[in-house]
Amino acid sequence: MANPDIYIKDEGYADCRLHKSQKAKEWCHENGYTNSLIDFGKTWCGQPIWYPGMTTGVYKFALLISHVPEFIKAAEAAGLIIESEF
Repeated sequence: MANPDIYIKDEGYADCRLHKSQKAKEWCHENGYTNSLIDFGKTWCGQPIWYPGMTTGVYKFALLISHVPEFIKAAEAAGLIIESEF
């Protein structure tokens, strides 16, 4: 799949990565999926961390594997493209 809005990687848990999609970042933030990188401050590995109102920046969060199907259903209903290893 080319250019998903959200990529869910199997790391023994569901590691959700949002790369370029502003819509995905805003939707996740508005729906309570907090960017776990904000604990690092303004940058992570040399990249800006996304905060509300920004147009660029990295955004990641984790889900329990059991929550992945429900998350995918809701995100796809919002028009987001998901690629998942689950």
